[in-house]
Amino acid sequence: MYASPPLALSARLPPFEAAVELDSSLVLGGSPAEPTLARRAKLTALPASDSIKITQSAHLPGQPLISLTSSVDISKHVEKELLTKKLNNFAPHLWLVATQNSSHISSLHKQIVRGRHIVVAEDPELHLVWAYDRVYVKPIPKWMLSHAFWVAYICGHEELEKAAKGYLRSWYYLVRHKSDFTIAKENKLVPKGERYGAFMRFLEAFGRIQDDEVAQRYHFGDLRLTRLNFYGKFLLGEWTFFKLYGQYGPYFARFYGPLLFVFGVFSVVLSAMQVGLAVQQGRVTGSWAVFAGTSKWVVILTLVVVVTVALFLALLWCAMLCREAGYAGKDMWRKRRKRRLRVNGV
Repeated sequence: MYASPPLALSARLPPFEAAVELDSSLVLGGSPAEPTLARRAKLTALPASDSIKITQSAHLPGQPLISLTSSVDISKHVEKELLTKKLNNFAPHLWLVATQNSSHISSLHKQIVRGRHIVVAEDPELHLVWAYDRVYVKPIPKWMLSHAFWVAYICGHEELEKAAKGYLRSWYYLVRHKSDFTIAKENKLVPKGERYGAFMRFLEAFGRIQDDEVAQRYHFGDLRLTRLNFYGKFLLGEWTFFKLYGQYGPYFARFYGPLLFVFGVFSVVLSAMQVGLAVQQGRVTGSWAVFAGTSKWVVILTLVVVVTVALFLALLWCAMLCREAGYAGKDMWRKRRKRRLRVNGV
């Protein structure tokens, strides 16, 4: 359950105003210290005292099996939908996986331009994780669009509030144009009935949120799944972060290219060495002696080229890793300096 105790109602303020909420089906009830939720009654001729009724049929928006009267079920569901514990643990090393920039998120239309098709993923750990020709995006739960729900179940719980802010801030970058919103609607990533203008006004407040207000996972943007799977073996103690292949065939097929390259290198080297030995041991005269001498130099040149290419690829990999480490170090120093200045009131 939530790690931090609930705060007073005055401290439970969502980052957006109630006027821009996109789901107004919930209203607050209970005491200021322990607010509860109820369904907003439809416009009827009932007296004001009967405008709010909590019944067993009232359920969490988008979740017909979770009753509004069960705060325990709601809390468990919200944690499951928002918390990214594995990626938060991975956060100190995520610079190995992605650019250390929370705004490094390709909008939905750019994801398609880059040849990636959008895959709906309800697991928050997979949100904005991409691999090859696909990118995983978590749909926005309808209850996250309610101001009352934020007050009752999200605000005042530090870990959960940071996760929620980071998640919706990522949507601020995912939807930058109307075409992005259209793609989101087509893929059912936003609740039915939402309009572009209202949706952008809702997200506007999340665009002003800073990194120290969100979960560590959201200090980064798009994450590369292949690197998560590779480094996860050493940093998370898991064989894979997410199992990309369901069958052995596609899993082993990805090794064919590297193995063929290694076998090709060794084949060229051994063939060159074999030719060199044959020339050295052979006794040739006349015009064949010129050919034998040329063969020696070709063997040496072949070995030099192969070794040079192999060293170049190894050095290129090291250079890219050092560049990413340098960028991560500079960014970390800049953020620490900014925090010190803020603490000192500069």
